[in-house]
Order: sequence, then C-alpha cells, then structure tokens
Amino acid sequence: MDKLKQLLESYFEIPAAGPGQGSAWNFQWNSPWPGWLPDWAVLLLGSGIVFLLIYAYLKDTAHLNLKKRLFLIGIRLTLFAIVILFLTRFTLTIHRTGLPFVAVLIDDSASMGLEDDYAELSSASVSKPFLQESRGKNRLDLVKDLLLENEARFLTELQNKHKLRLYHFSDECLPLGEQGLIDLQNYQQTQELLKQLEPVGKETRPFHAVQKVLNDFRGTPPTAIIVLSDGISSTGDLDLLSRAGSLAKSKLVPLFPVGVGSEQPVKDLQLYDLLVDDVAFINDPVTVSAKVKFFGIQSGNMTVSLKEAHTGSPLASRQFPINTQKDHQKIELTFTPTKPGLLEYVIAVEPVKGEVNLKNNQQTGQVTVLDQKIRVLLVDSVPRYEYRYLKHLLERDKTIELRSILQESDLEYSSEDSTALDYFPVKKEDLYQYDVVILGDADPAYFSQAVFENLDQFVREKGGGLIMVAGPRFSPHAYA
Repeated sequence: MDKLKQLLESYFEIPAAGPGQGSAWNFQWNSPWPGWLPDWAVLLLGSGIVFLLIYAYLKDTAHLNLKKRLFLIGIRLTLFAIVILFLTRFTLTIHRTGLPFVAVLIDDSASMGLEDDYAELSSASVSKPFLQESRGKNRLDLVKDLLLENEARFLTELQNKHKLRLYHFSDECLPLGEQGLIDLQNYQQTQELLKQLEPVGKETRPFHAVQKVLNDFRGTPPTAIIVLSDGISSTGDLDLLSRAGSLAKSKLVPLFPVGVGSEQPVKDLQLYDLLVDDVAFINDPVTVSAKVKFFGIQSGNMTVSLKEAHTGSPLASRQFPINTQKDHQKIELTFTPTKPGLLEYVIAVEPVKGEVNLKNNQQTGQVTVLDQKIRVLLVDSVPRYEYRYLKHLLERDKTIELRSILQESDLEYSSEDSTALDYFPVKKEDLYQYDVVILGDADPAYFSQAVFENLDQFVREKGGGLIMVAGPRFSPHAYA
C-alpha cells in the first residue's frame, strides 16, 4: 500500500515526504440524491439500474461469444461508475503528517575512550567475528559502528516511522547536527557528524542528559529515548541513569539504555593534570607533578618515568605504591637541568598487566632552561604601596635579579639597599642589560628625550618588556 501511495504521489507531482513525515489520504464526496431519500432506497435503485444494464447487454449481444459480452458489460458498468463518481464530486486530499520523535543519546565522555579486552570473556558470550572487529576500538568506536553499519540500517529503520533526533552528552547534552534532526537520505553527512565525535568529555551525566531531552520536547514528548552509554556516572548518585529512568517513566516516555563495553572492570592508568614551571635555571631542581587516575586496579605499584622527548634520555624515575583509597593519586618527579635552552620532556606511567588503552599513559611538556636570572629594573618616584609590594615579591624570587630606582629617595638610600641604583640608565647599552623595565608612578621630568628613545628601542629592537603601573601623581597622564 505504501508503494502505491508513493507511486500516485509521484504521478501527481506531490513533493516527497521529508525525514519523519508521513502522508494522510482523505476521501470526500457529496450525495447526488436528495437528503430525504433513504440509503436503502438508493441501494435498491442502483442495484436495479445495474441489473437492467446487464440484462439489456446480454439480450443485445446474444450473437457474440461470452468473453466479448462480458467485456462490453464491464465497459458499460465502468462508465456508469465514473458518471456516479463525477456526480458525487469525489475528492482525494493528501496532506503531510508529522511522525513522533525518537531521541538517540550518545555518550562521548572520557570513559567511552576505553578499550575493553573482550578476549577475557567466555567464548559463549562473545563471538570470534566480534573479537576481531572490536580489537583496537574504544567504546565510542563500537557505538559508531553500530549506528553506521549497513549504511545506517538501524537509524534508517527508526526514521521510517519516526522523526529522528541525535544528541551527544558528557558534562553537557547537545544536539548533533542542525538541531539534532538527521536526514539519512544524506548518508555521508550523517557519517561525518558521527565520526567527528571524540571521547573527550570531562564528566558523564546521564540523568542531566535525559532531563535536557525531555525539556527540549516539552509539550510533545518523544515516543522513546535510546541511550548508548557505558553507564558510568562520574558525578555521583544524582546523575545515575537509573534516576533518569524514573524521570522518563513519570513523563510516560520509554527509556531504552544500550550498554557499551565489557562487564569486567577495565584496567587503566590515566595520567593527567601535568604541572611544571615554565622557566627553570641550570643546576636548579625542577619538580614535575601530575595526577594518575585508576580504573579496575586494586593494589600494586606503578612506575613513573621522565625522559627527554627527542633523545629519550632518562631524567628521573620513581616507583609509587597505588593508593586504592582514592580514585586518583598525585605524583612528583624532580630533575636538575644541566643545559640551557628549550627542554621538551615526556612523563609516562608504565602500563600494568592487562591494560588495553595506552594512549592516556603519558603526557608531554616543555620548560625553558636559562643560564642566568631574569634582570628586572623597578622605577618609581616614592616608596608607595605598589612599589614596596613589587620589590618584596621580586626580591624573594630566585629566578629574578632586581635593581630599583626611587627618584625622590635620600642620598644614603643607594648605600643602604643592595638593589638600589642612583639614576636611570642613560646609555642604551646599560639599559639593554635588563630584560624587563617596570615603570611605576615615576616623574617623567627626570628622564631626558634620549631615555624615552632608548626605551622605545629597548622594546622594538631588543624585545624587552616594559610594564607601566598607574599612580596618583604622574602615570599615565603625565606621559600623554
């Protein structure tokens, strides 16, 4: 019947139905006989006319064989039916109808990036073809395969009777594509949208995702919600998928969770949150800290190593006992750089036995190693609060060599303070010895035009840093 409808709609040049649309056919006619005439009388009259037509043709065509007589009778009856059809003003009305929605939610949180070792399961529960297809694929890859195999047959069958809307969720739930609506007639576009998904979400919130979908469909709830997830909630009991089931039930919306991944706990060590100073100095210890998260590991030790990225030369290594009382553990490694320059390093935790996903076992970073301290010149007119704060802060920093100038200080000030200078560097060569100049609320009358030109070239040519700190007396209005 559907094929016949499509054929007739195409013949009448009716635009094809869009995704999630159907067509409703309505037949209308008017009675050509008076309203006071009962239906039984009309039926009796019509039967009599048909009988007379058949009788007259059988009598007039007695000289013909039976096939020809029946053929002529059929033509006359068809013409009679067409006349009656015209008299009733028969009308066929075709209009589009919207199909109910189905929402498909895809989990793209970090846990969906885990690779399960299905070989450890019994052969009765896992087939050999599946073992071969799943090797080297994470949980999200398996979801993509399910949705896209056989040219998205699963989604296509859903779309034949529903409007289809896709979402991806982790810490947030967002529609996939234009408002989440998917047109599987454009298979390539759907394929690209799904392939762009990556398991990078920081949190997994199934309850929040289902709640968001129900809010989106407020007033017209979907026929069903399908959730493709490993079911791991990383934010506590409030975001469990079981709570989402109760919420959907209260809205009379069926919830179909599709579990992804193995029931066996996945062994995994995840290295993250790498912290290290951006600048270090030769022969000064540098501490590299990071955190390691545990999955499916009950006890044991882990070995963390630090190496140069290009040469692989070891910088530090240490073994840590695994603290199973927490889901993560902070680690620290210390090394001493011996050469100046940009040092790129790799910190890695050795995989444990049975660990499948090794992509999150290491991180890279870099630190700039200097063979001399950063030279800073601090200038102000009087020892105001900002000057004193900066001076004490910079003096305590071992990576900074500080020189200071107070324009309105006493003559004995330079002899009492080891960082003090008597005057601002006048020569370009003297100014170029510094890396940064901090110009506070200094009186510009103390500076000659040559000093300002030197400062301009200090920034433009040498690439030095110039910091202006506003004040109540001179900066910045006196420099305009």
